[in-house]
Amino acid sequence: MSLLINAVERFKTLNIQVEWGKFDELSQLRNEIEHYYTDKSPDVVLEVVAKSFILIRDFIRKYLQEDPLELLDDKCWQALLDTADVYRVEKEVCKKSLEKINWKYTALAESVNQIRCPDCHSSLIKTEDEGDYHLDTSLFCSYCGLYFPFKEVIEQCSEVIEQCLSEDLRAKTHTAIKEGDEPPLGTCPKCDRDTYLLAEDCCAACGYKREYLYCECGNPLSLDEQFQGLCSSCQYGWDKIMAE
Repeated sequence: MSLLINAVERFKTLNIQVEWGKFDELSQLRNEIEHYYTDKSPDVVLEVVAKSFILIRDFIRKYLQEDPLELLDDKCWQALLDTADVYRVEKEVCKKSLEKINWKYTALAESVNQIRCPDCHSSLIKTEDEGDYHLDTSLFCSYCGLYFPFKEVIEQCSEVIEQCLSEDLRAKTHTAIKEGDEPPLGTCPKCDRDTYLLAEDCCAACGYKREYLYCECGNPLSLDEQFQGLCSSCQYGWDKIMAE
């Protein structure tokens, strides 16, 4: 490990820019395999190796200014190419299948790239569905064969959803507030993210739907009034009675 740390520091001293996230992921996997154990599925190992191929190729071309084919022997270079190609081709198949779904918002369309299989953690996720998305949209892991609904993994990509929705609907939210109308986005009472789509009455990040639509007095309830199921007027009256 000390050799690795020294190498990293040496690279930084020489101003060699490396995607350290991929490097760390590869290093961890290498250590696990060296000790004859890893909890990663073969597909995840393939993905990590494919990523390492990019690191190796870029390093050789950019910093050594060599041709990888000439620097490495034919068998080694071909093995790297084959591994990367297998993963890339399957990933492209998955991507095209997900593009058949109308995710409606850029947030959801981009978030599906964050999804991992809940069973084997593979990123090779596809769907056989088409048309508009819904929480029960069926997803399929092309490595282990597991079928699962979108709502089962939506929390994996909640940060991406929140960021993208904010960008998509920022202008509409500003206009609605300015004109005194209800904004398209609200804060979800369950996950506390600004990802509650008022028009669909559903949180895009966690799938939560309002439990209380109307107060006992008949007034509609807002997101802020979901905890007790009472409108502000009835809540005030109830609090007053309890204080007596």
